[in-house]
Amino acid sequence: MVQQIEKLKKVITPFQEKLIDHKVFLSIESLEDLHVFMQNHVYDVWDYMSLLKSVQFHENYTKGPWFPTELPESTYLINEVVLYKESDISFFGKRASHFELYLDAMKQSGCKTANITTFIRELKSSDDLKRAFFLAKTPLETSVFVNHTFDVINNSNIHEQAAVLTYGRAVKYPETFFSLIDSFQEKYPEKLSFFKFYLERQQNIDSELDSYLATKMLTEICQTNDTCWNQVIVATIKSLEKRLNLLNGIYRQLKKS
Repeated sequence: MVQQIEKLKKVITPFQEKLIDHKVFLSIESLEDLHVFMQNHVYDVWDYMSLLKSVQFHENYTKGPWFPTELPESTYLINEVVLYKESDISFFGKRASHFELYLDAMKQSGCKTANITTFIRELKSSDDLKRAFFLAKTPLETSVFVNHTFDVINNSNIHEQAAVLTYGRAVKYPETFFSLIDSFQEKYPEKLSFFKFYLERQQNIDSELDSYLATKMLTEICQTNDTCWNQVIVATIKSLEKRLNLLNGIYRQLKKS
């Protein structure tokens, strides 16, 4: 099983490197450019939570009668991640989800949140992604990205969802992006402290949790099943490709602005 994990990592490394080295991070030259990035990336933060809760549901059978899980280690790990992501500590020491931390960061920086809040409100009332995208004026590549996430949620096995959640979504930001935020914060000291706090939480803690979770969960679920592992590879690569498409879309928006 260790061999299967190493094979997976080897196959997806080129895609992860493309994400880290993506030209969009070098194209953010102003606070207004950062706002364009945030207005799109916030959908990524939100739909990650939807995927996370879907994996938790599959692991814990949270609807109907309770039965002991067949995957105790994975259940413990996914519950730990949900606890952290859904009720972390905010900049001021209060409980908040990572999505709410991101919204707070957008507001502090002066970034408009009308589109994402319209999207959430409409989706909550209608349960219609297409209608919510339309009313929120969600950019095409961003809507394609979110649609893929919900395709995974609605039509994939638990091991494919787990793979997308961890290896497909746990991609680090480049150091140049952190340097950029540091330089922006020096220029706008009252606008980016929340965003820097969010990034630090995401990078320092999430990557450790996701990496450990990915290895333990996929090993427990797939064991020595080659078909399972092959499906994990396909699902992860497709997720990384969709993320590349998302960054391509943000880059094109930056070039137009």
